[in-house]
Amino acid sequence: MADYTVTTSTDEESALQWVASQTDPPEDAATYFNKRMHEVLNDYVKQHNMQTAVAPVDDVAVAYATASTAQQTQVANILTVPLTQAP
Repeated sequence: MADYTVTTSTDEESALQWVASQTDPPEDAATYFNKRMHEVLNDYVKQHNMQTAVAPVDDVAVAYATASTAQQTQVANILTVPLTQAP
């Protein structure tokens, strides 16, 4: 796990504080920002998992398209596991 520092402009900080206060229940800006960043990073994890898959992406796509619903669910679960939980 890594820690990163993000520097915001005054306008960005004001906007972040405002949008965080609009949530139900209201959140502090840091908590809100952290949740949103994990949503963004999850997309990167999915892309990384696809690009580093052991099987070629084309083969996976064909197998997925012809698989049962249960098999498709298994594939989707594997591809969405965060890297910190991958075997």
